[in-house]
Amino acid sequence: SVLENHHANLACELLRREGTAIGGGLDAESQKTLRKLVIKCILDTDMSQHGEMCQKLQAATGGDVSKQLLMSAVIHCTDLSAQVLPWRVSNQWEERISQEFVNQAHEENMAGRTPMPFMCFKLEDL
Repeated sequence: SVLENHHANLACELLRREGTAIGGGLDAESQKTLRKLVIKCILDTDMSQHGEMCQKLQAATGGDVSKQLLMSAVIHCTDLSAQVLPWRVSNQWEERISQEFVNQAHEENMAGRTPMPFMCFKLEDL
């Protein structure tokens, strides 16, 4: 879950920055709750959580589903959705994501930081 932890970390940074702090108008306790919800949703995109999430959803009946489970399930489903897109569309998204990783690695190198290993490749290698 290295990628999920990386995304959760970036989300928390964005929640703290001026201009991207969508919970900035909330009191401190509500900001803490928002942060926990966002982190949980992101971490639940890890495929190691897939089976457990499916079991929880199948066990839930009627209105007996937690908001957290529903939010996590929606984010998890969107994360998986590329797998069911037509190849042409899926391939375009893969190219965009790969370009984003290459760009991010370049920026981190330029800033003297070491990029995450999954971002260190050349587009020509794909």
